[in-house]
Amino acid sequence: MLLDRSGRSRISRRRAERHHDWGRLVHTGGTGAALRAKNGTRRFASRILRGAGIVQVGCDSSTNLFPLSPRPDARRAIPRFSSARARLDAGRRRSCGAAELSSIYLIRHGQAGLRHSYDSLSDLGRRQARLLGEYLARQNIRFSAIYSGELNRQRETACEAVRMLEDAGVPAPRIETDARWNEFDLDGVYQAIAPQLAAEDAEFRVQHDELKRMLADDNSPVHRAWTKCDTAVVRAWVEARYEVPEESWIAFQERICGCLEKLGRVPSGETVAVFTSATPMAVWTGMALGLNDRHVLRLAGVTYNTALTTMRLRDGDLILFSFNGTPHLLEPELRTFR
Repeated sequence: MLLDRSGRSRISRRRAERHHDWGRLVHTGGTGAALRAKNGTRRFASRILRGAGIVQVGCDSSTNLFPLSPRPDARRAIPRFSSARARLDAGRRRSCGAAELSSIYLIRHGQAGLRHSYDSLSDLGRRQARLLGEYLARQNIRFSAIYSGELNRQRETACEAVRMLEDAGVPAPRIETDARWNEFDLDGVYQAIAPQLAAEDAEFRVQHDELKRMLADDNSPVHRAWTKCDTAVVRAWVEARYEVPEESWIAFQERICGCLEKLGRVPSGETVAVFTSATPMAVWTGMALGLNDRHVLRLAGVTYNTALTTMRLRDGDLILFSFNGTPHLLEPELRTFR
């Protein structure tokens, strides 16, 4: 009997892959019909978010992205997606309206480094990426194109996974970088907003001083946790309470949604991989389901490192097929959020 490195038979490993946590993975093959039904968006989004709560079972606590207070537009689906879809539809009409159906794998990067060196993979992050590549190879998934954001942690994840594909004899195209898939700049947002929050909020000032003290210790658990300070800063950014020289939340969403136009030109029947980060993946999930800002950020907060979210694209309609899958991370200690 053939055994893998853990001593299990390959048959038992494949069986485990088929059954591991796919109950926690949200399958949404009926997305289009659900959204077309009366109040379908609200009911379907509620079902997705209930499922997202289930996936908080890794060795790290999930990121509470974020307990945003309801705003006047909190129930309004984000409208920024419509412009990219309109351009995509216009292009199809110019090309005789041929229907296209393609598969898109959105992949979050592996676990990154400590906060002061976050834009690089940890040893565990590299292992997660290699396990992902081995899984994709066993499934014989052949990508016609592979994209990555320009951040180091995104590119390193893509390189590790692609190397596993090639080692297994599965052909893979050259990785093409596209900065539009980058995560938002949390450090830049912090530098702009934290001093203003500290000047106005004494409680935040105390928490921020404590955070800076704890960050001086590389062994502090705060490097792998989302703190109250993080939540307060990002909430202020999303709500546009302060002038920020960096990208605004709205501009960030527009950048991510703009990727639809390029991927919409993928020929029918082909499969594309995109190595990116949690918030861009959540924005695209929000695009598929018509979710508002608050729900998009909640999805970002429960996305595992190297998680797979799969979508189908047909005639400008983005269809969510699965969310936050980790069939390649069979042991609990391999599943991390940060």
